[in-house]
Amino acid sequence: MPKVLPLKEFGQKGLNSDLPEWELSQEFLTDVNNIRIRDGKLLPFGGSESEVQLPVDFDPGCLQYVKVAAGNYWLIPGDNYVYVYDFSSVTDISNPSGYSGDTTDFWQITMMGEIPIINNKNHYPEYWDPQTIITNMVALPWDASNDWDAENESCSVIRSHKRFLFALDLVSSGTEIPDGVRWSSAADADSIPATWDPTDTTNFAGFTTLGTGSGRIIDGMSLRDAFVIYREKGIAVADYVGGDNVFEFRQLDTDAGLACVDGIIEANEVHYFIGYTDIYMNDGNEVESILHEDARRAFQADFNIEFAHRAFAIRNEISKEAWFCIPVGNGEYPTKAYIYNWKNDSWTVRDIDECTHGAYGGRDASALTWDTIPGNWDANTISWNQSSSNPGSDTVFLCTKPSGAGQQGDLLVADNLTSQPTGISALIERVGLALEGIHDTTTINRVYPRISGTGKVNIQLGSQDYPGAPIRWKDSEEFDPTTDRSITTRTTGELHCFRITNADDNLWEFSGLDLEYVYAGAR
Repeated sequence: MPKVLPLKEFGQKGLNSDLPEWELSQEFLTDVNNIRIRDGKLLPFGGSESEVQLPVDFDPGCLQYVKVAAGNYWLIPGDNYVYVYDFSSVTDISNPSGYSGDTTDFWQITMMGEIPIINNKNHYPEYWDPQTIITNMVALPWDASNDWDAENESCSVIRSHKRFLFALDLVSSGTEIPDGVRWSSAADADSIPATWDPTDTTNFAGFTTLGTGSGRIIDGMSLRDAFVIYREKGIAVADYVGGDNVFEFRQLDTDAGLACVDGIIEANEVHYFIGYTDIYMNDGNEVESILHEDARRAFQADFNIEFAHRAFAIRNEISKEAWFCIPVGNGEYPTKAYIYNWKNDSWTVRDIDECTHGAYGGRDASALTWDTIPGNWDANTISWNQSSSNPGSDTVFLCTKPSGAGQQGDLLVADNLTSQPTGISALIERVGLALEGIHDTTTINRVYPRISGTGKVNIQLGSQDYPGAPIRWKDSEEFDPTTDRSITTRTTGELHCFRITNADDNLWEFSGLDLEYVYAGAR
């Protein structure tokens, strides 16, 4: 007598856990690519479109969205220039003194209220105030009389924390201090700090070293009331205590390290960050891996750590996702994003355009309206933003470099596109699924996929005779959700395998499947 097994939550936790495949529940997948998990459904996810072309031969090095009362901007520093895009044109706002040497890979930006602080370790910190396309970058003051350049001071990273700025991985008068930390005086509202001079006893500016045991400082970020400093191998915390000491420093972890600048995001008062061999979570008390065993091995195999410094993380607020973008194989720039959804605790992976950096922010307000959204309400990749008249107007952006001399890179929209992307190779795969138990043989006679939309998919079934055994894949069958109800591939084994790929570029959503099978006996 045939049985029907409904798999209503199939694949909704994404990539698998630390358990062997045959011990996983139906919520986990064993392989996935270019798929997003949203509202209990799996749908194709990928593609990009150009927001604006960047100047000829310009190599972008960093990307920051600046949203201020005067307007909204994308700030794009790179090789010997700093540009701003105001959704109308791309304008050069470089410091008139110019930039020289190797600067492209080393830009980073922090916001001090509405004021962007731009830094490059082979230059010196600058700021942009007021935020207009006719305002050039100017050197960040060291004190009332001098700027950082005049003091012969520089650093790899500057970050804001409350009313302070922190400078990390220092160079002072030509001497590298890789474990060095400076903090500024407290800034007034809507202004930059008055001084960094630690000898001035009338303010709170200071300097310390953390010790050489954990390697170079890579980056830092606020976590609740503390400032967390990430090193090559270890994590320290600066707690504000006031008085003569101002900040007290303590060691949080001596094992986990950060692989790159801009490799951290914060969500729900937790840090998520890219390590050299793993992706971690730091809640301020302990640090732990959030990649599961197979996903961790895949990440390690993918990540080209020779160019780890070019990896970066993006906080995709509207979709509750952390994108960890890494160079893959022999690639020098990121082409793949491991994506963690902190709302439903799931992992997926997607391909991205080869890019130098990425960030989350606003797009041209006229680019997306209710009338121009592709597809329909039931099958759509747009994240619906009810707080705005423009659905999904905040999204993920990437910047790319020119393909050759005389060419232009792009500022790309990488999510919530205004047109349906083409050429996306979506994959949903699960192997090692037992229907009755790992020692009981079953035969699947029919599968009823729960797929909506207009996109056709290829569905392939297979079976295994025992845990870890080779998979006997059957030929794939095309399934059209507008006309088909089931597929009739027959397959027998103790464990069963499923693979779904897109057959065209139209939209579809997968929410599970029902299996019709018969019990074939114990082995």
